[in-house]
Amino acid sequence: MDLLYLSPMNSTRFVLTILWSVSFSPMVTSLSAQSPDLLRRMYRHHEEVREEGLDQRRFKHPEVMARIQALKSDPDFGISTAGYSVQGREIKAVRWGSGPVKVLLWTQMHGDEPTATLSTFDLWNALRDPDFLPEANKWKKQLTLVFLPLLNPDGALVYDRQNALGIDLNRDALRLTSPEARILKHWRDSLSADWGFNLHDQHRYYSAGNTNLTSAIAFLAPPPDEKRSQPPHRQDAMRLIGGLSNGLQKLIPGQVAKYSDAFEPRAFGDNFTKWGTRTILIEAGWLPGDTEKQTLRRLYFATLVAALDGIANQSFNQVPVKAYSDIPFNQNRLTDLLIREVQVQVGKGTYLVDICYKHEESTGPDGRTWRRQPAIAEIGDLSPYGAYTILEGQGEWTLVPAATHPHVMTGMDELRAEPWTDLILSGTAVARMANVTNDQRMANTPLALRHLDDNANEPVYPGMNPTFYLRDQRGNLRYLIVNGIAWDLRSPEWRSALHDLLSGGLD
Repeated sequence: MDLLYLSPMNSTRFVLTILWSVSFSPMVTSLSAQSPDLLRRMYRHHEEVREEGLDQRRFKHPEVMARIQALKSDPDFGISTAGYSVQGREIKAVRWGSGPVKVLLWTQMHGDEPTATLSTFDLWNALRDPDFLPEANKWKKQLTLVFLPLLNPDGALVYDRQNALGIDLNRDALRLTSPEARILKHWRDSLSADWGFNLHDQHRYYSAGNTNLTSAIAFLAPPPDEKRSQPPHRQDAMRLIGGLSNGLQKLIPGQVAKYSDAFEPRAFGDNFTKWGTRTILIEAGWLPGDTEKQTLRRLYFATLVAALDGIANQSFNQVPVKAYSDIPFNQNRLTDLLIREVQVQVGKGTYLVDICYKHEESTGPDGRTWRRQPAIAEIGDLSPYGAYTILEGQGEWTLVPAATHPHVMTGMDELRAEPWTDLILSGTAVARMANVTNDQRMANTPLALRHLDDNANEPVYPGMNPTFYLRDQRGNLRYLIVNGIAWDLRSPEWRSALHDLLSGGLD
């Protein structure tokens, strides 16, 4: 199943395949053999414990504090103040269980990586419901869990990776300049944590190995040194990850990957391993159509439950290290739109090139609103790349800049008055408008709306966002590219989108 040939003009439903026969190994005990079944069960029934009111990625510190406050009525949870961020926001520590095995889990040390925080709320709900998660009765006597949710609340406020000092907390494990970094180091040391869960998100352009499948969940057992040594405690982490990967393959086949294991001497994960803690890095990657990462939240939750169960049952001991070694590495090879082998005319010359777009996110000042920021990422021989949408020109298409309508539109009435269907089919796809907003400029429509002073015919060059057609050898306009979206002019979908724009207005 090649998920990356999903066209925006043809809204293909992405379906997670669920298989029903699962086992880690015939050698494991009947109890530990439940881990894959548990992962699948948690995924299927996640909605029963899903924390309500958090359907988007850009939540803030008050919403996290409200969820922690709700735990105070449950005697199984202990809440304490772990410290304060650079800007004075409180960071809480949440404790559950009284077992001898100490597990430290921290989320959102990067403020723009929120999936694990959402999954942690769901995990707390599961721990509070013995009918939903009866395994927790055993965990309580075997494990002590300490959560540091939203370690970087200042970064989350503006949806930024760094903290308020501009420091990447995951590069502050040695100097400990940041108060947030000191909090994390204190809790590792005070617990003498046996296990550490370093919970992150990664960008949308990683594939699982050299494939066209997105890396949906990526793991790492961080190395303790440049030699990438494998002391026994790191091998424990590798075994646990190997078992989790086996289970996830039944839900997201081919979409589990391994983060780079190059040693980073300043990173917390690498130093946790160096200090003797079995460390698991989990990265929520990307699934097509899951813009707010709610399906990944569900997978992440199921993965956390299965991981804790594997530790409590010690079933990871039955998984060979090879299961970890066999996980493919992330490959940073995906783009949003890839046009292969198209003829581009520059000056008097014609050149055969590949063109790829990426749609970066631009976050508003409030840290909650965002919009796509499409631009050409690279031009040239892009044969190693994959993409969410791929157009194969095979040297037979020529890139033709879209023409701009000569009249400046003052409002929707003037825009509607023009025969845009005919204009687009004849090569005019840019309209200049007074008072057009940035969101309107970046809208997902087959008509490019531009400011009065915009250079509507931007050059086809990295960093630019030109509007152009792909013309075949017979002179037919086959595709229209607007804001990094490819519209198939033989499909009715572009006409429908144009109708929606003109009938609905710009609000």
